[in-house]
Amino acid sequence: MGTLKLQKLMYYCQGWKLAITSEPIVPDRIEAWKHGPVFPAIYRYHSRRAAVESWEWGDGTNLSGLDRKIANAVLRTYGDKTGWALREMTHTEEPWRRAWRRSQQNQSRAEEIPEAAIGEYFETLQHGASLRARRHNAPRLRKAAL
Repeated sequence: MGTLKLQKLMYYCQGWKLAITSEPIVPDRIEAWKHGPVFPAIYRYHSRRAAVESWEWGDGTNLSGLDRKIANAVLRTYGDKTGWALREMTHTEEPWRRAWRRSQQNQSRAEEIPEAAIGEYFETLQHGASLRARRHNAPRLRKAAL
């Protein structure tokens, strides 16, 4: 899997976990970079690779039951998309757009995307409260079922 796609799938896992539990699936900050949301620590780890097969942090057996369900739902929903298609999706979403605007105004390389903003956005998608949510093809995740 390409590193761009990995970053975006991890972002979607983070978003859905925050929407459901208000807790992150990955304990790392997310920043708004030119090509969408990025986990800087994971980026640094993979910075010289075009594709990622596996690495010690990415062992799926280390995920809790809920985290595994979320990751599987994200893969079912978004896994057929390319990294560039996922990049384009994230560029239409408010958490990245707001942070990216701040980075441009502050002339900084990257601004953090607050967990609260991510969680609120994905919670809105989960409840299908907008036209964007209907186009987003949100995974079927419900608090009660998880």
